[in-house]
Amino acid sequence: MYDSFSIFRLFRNIFYLSYLAILPLLILFCLEQLRLFLETPLKTQKNRLAMAVFVVLAHLLFAAFLFRQGSIIITSYVTIFLSAVLFVLYFFQRSHREQPFFIIGLLIVILLQPAEVFYHYKNNAPGVVEWFPRDRFYPKFSFVRPVRREEINYFSYYKGRSPQALQDASGFESWKYTGLYRSYWLHENIQPDILENYVRHKFVVFDRTEHMDEKNWDFKKMETAFARRANVAFVSDPAAEPVPVPQNSPGGDQWQVITAPSDQFSVEAFDLNFIKLKTNFDSAKFFVYNDGYDRNWRASVNGRAAKIIKANYAFKGLWLPAGPNQIYLRYGSAWLYGFNIFMLVFYGAFFLYLLGLWLYPLRKGHKGT
Repeated sequence: MYDSFSIFRLFRNIFYLSYLAILPLLILFCLEQLRLFLETPLKTQKNRLAMAVFVVLAHLLFAAFLFRQGSIIITSYVTIFLSAVLFVLYFFQRSHREQPFFIIGLLIVILLQPAEVFYHYKNNAPGVVEWFPRDRFYPKFSFVRPVRREEINYFSYYKGRSPQALQDASGFESWKYTGLYRSYWLHENIQPDILENYVRHKFVVFDRTEHMDEKNWDFKKMETAFARRANVAFVSDPAAEPVPVPQNSPGGDQWQVITAPSDQFSVEAFDLNFIKLKTNFDSAKFFVYNDGYDRNWRASVNGRAAKIIKANYAFKGLWLPAGPNQIYLRYGSAWLYGFNIFMLVFYGAFFLYLLGLWLYPLRKGHKGT
């Protein structure tokens, strides 16, 4: 299924994302009903009067419903009253030129109640909500992912409060990753405790690589290497030629994990779509970032483009020369970000153009009304 029908991987997320579409669909549905209601043909004065009576009765019934609920803020009734007035004036207008003013007035009326709610919230919240003293926070990079039952505890500034658990990084939970192609096969073919002990380290440094066939991946061999912490990374790209390693390389028989910043390795900056690193190893190293491999990631070493290699079946790998290096990993290319900005500006301008056509109609039919 993963190989032939990869689109099925997205189906499991439809349930979790459906709520994002409910509100826009509901708003569009209500706006369409409002549009149809406002376009009701009222050719005679009698029809307009009947519609006005209907509008007033509907608003009165809604006001009575709110009154029976009790503890209703005053702006709720003001909103109902002004809404009824706006609709009655709209149906008795002589031309369509007043329609934009009706929509703007209706939006202002709708905002009255939320404005009063936030006004009371602002006045009452400091006496109800417990405020915690805090400084400005900056994101702190975590070199190690916590696994089961590992937590970082902190104590509140207030005396008498019980300690609360706070994790500095997302834990390694198997169910989070089984929807991804490569993570799924890693979980299927490698023992969970061995995989956890490897993946919990975001950065692992190796002295050598070994090629494996992508279609006949030897998971058992990789599992044994993970268990022994062997100083070898497995790659599937035939073009990923290894960098020659001196015979007196101090790497040893086990890999090197990065658990904290040091003179050899540090994280200079990071965000969702990029990370900047600084390294200074005595010899050439194969650096593995245990974050999902994707072909859209780009890398540069000391300002020059570098090839990201698919390492250990699912992660990002990169050969680093000896000495100081500045590494920059980012998702996507510069033109893609430029295109996104262009589309944002284009659609914003287009929306303003359509809004201008709606507020100042150019159709001949409006000139005669």
